[in-house]
Amino acid sequence: MKSVALNHAANYRRPGASTASMADALLLAKIGEDLREHYREVSAGAPPLQLARLAHLLDERRAHSARA
Repeated sequence: MKSVALNHAANYRRPGASTASMADALLLAKIGEDLREHYREVSAGAPPLQLARLAHLLDERRAHSARA
């Protein structure tokens, strides 16, 4: 899990922005980064065998319907 840089809040400063909204922005940025890291790890792995079979079956059906 990566940490958000301490100056990350500087990117969210807007006129009239409250301290709470900046804290929310930091929290959401951290959650977003954690989710991106999680899905990077998930998508790097091999697909489950059943999913690979389904994809192959769909490819065969598309090829068959394109010929018809």
